[in-house]
Amino acid sequence: IPNIQGQNILSVCSSGDHAFESLLRGAKRVDVFDINYLQKYILELKTKMIQNLDYQDFYNFFFDKKSFLKF
Repeated sequence: IPNIQGQNILSVCSSGDHAFESLLRGAKRVDVFDINYLQKYILELKTKMIQNLDYQDFYNFFFDKKSFLKF
């Protein structure tokens, strides 16, 4: 696993998981791109949810089949 501490990273946006992982591993800045322009909204939604919700609410919103994308 390469050391990315303090590095600038360019990543495919996709679900945003690679960008979040890079930040957790110490990247100084992460820029994202994606062919689907709507992915930036998913990344923004996830960012706000991570900042403002507890883990269980975040998990239920995206992964619980009973409450999938209901909040």
